[in-house]
Amino acid sequence: MAKASRTREINNLYQFIYSLKNKCDSINDVNKDLILQYCRFTIMSNEVSKEIQDGLGVKKPEELATLIGLYKEFNKIAIALYKTLKFDSIKEELKADKNPYFELLEDARKNGSD
Repeated sequence: MAKASRTREINNLYQFIYSLKNKCDSINDVNKDLILQYCRFTIMSNEVSKEIQDGLGVKKPEELATLIGLYKEFNKIAIALYKTLKFDSIKEELKADKNPYFELLEDARKNGSD
């Protein structure tokens, strides 16, 4: 993904999360850098995941193994930030909002509960 596109996606996710300020106590100015890091690692993890999917059957196994390792590291950091920021406390009512970024939060919650 191009840098400008990645930055736009990160900013969109950040704005969405910040719009939930009244639903989660940890979404505040004190944690804004942590929230931004969460957004960065979530978007980068999704990019690598797409690259892995697109590369199945096309890329060499060594290349895929490298991408999978990168994905695991990005996802591990994103999940740790998710737990630290207590995003799991966001109310279930958000499911009805149909915002595309809510799916990212849900995926992170599910991955973090293992």
